[in-house]
Amino acid sequence: MVRTGGVGSGGISCIVVEKGTPGLFFGKQEKKLGWNSQPTAAVIFENCRVPAANLVGKEGDGFKIAMKALDGGRINIGLASRVVPAAELLEDALHTAEMIAAMSLPIAMMTKESINRSYETMLGEGIRFERRVFHAMFATADQKEGMSAFIAKRTPKFEHK
Repeated sequence: MVRTGGVGSGGISCIVVEKGTPGLFFGKQEKKLGWNSQPTAAVIFENCRVPAANLVGKEGDGFKIAMKALDGGRINIGLASRVVPAAELLEDALHTAEMIAAMSLPIAMMTKESINRSYETMLGEGIRFERRVFHAMFATADQKEGMSAFIAKRTPKFEHK
């Protein structure tokens, strides 16, 4: 992914750069807590010239391409992290739905807004947005009820406020 246009996601394009292209370098492999089956390192371009024929999709489509790739990865991670036998699937799905329904509605909505926003923004802007939402959650009555219930080791009674 490279920036070929202005600010925002529309200025990002996807290109293929062949190994050995002059000006293409890789940083040191990062140490990670998990998922060590594939390496992670910075990709560095220094006066690296790439032919226009190496463009994947259209100019400005890079962010969309990256998000589609992440969606596929998320599905695979989800599948790999939890397998439910077919006979238990409906019961498990209903249990998960009940857990979500028992949550504070404003907190759940703010969390969903943060997740949705993360697909549409650059990293820095997304972090600032999540920080604002996180701080706003502490102003809700449900947050106070949740903390009180946690300390008292009881089930919270959310008022959705």
